[in-house]
Amino acid sequence: MFWASWNEPCRVMMRPFRAMAVAKRRAAIFCQVDVDKFKDIVERYRVEALPTFLLLKQGVEKGRVVGAKVGDLSIIIMANI
Repeated sequence: MFWASWNEPCRVMMRPFRAMAVAKRRAAIFCQVDVDKFKDIVERYRVEALPTFLLLKQGVEKGRVVGAKVGDLSIIIMANI
């Protein structure tokens, strides 16, 4: 999850993201990347809007959700783990 503390959609998605992270903790690693602190990672993955969720499998992008879309995030997670 690429996020920023000042971004309202990021704050809205924090609880669902954490719930998914707990529920799927044995199948995947969930990370939060503060866009204000890790600008090099933001550029590497071409993050242009917040929140942005990337699903990476063995370093290859398998899915991307941009915006506060809990349903879409759940679908790409379930389809890839």
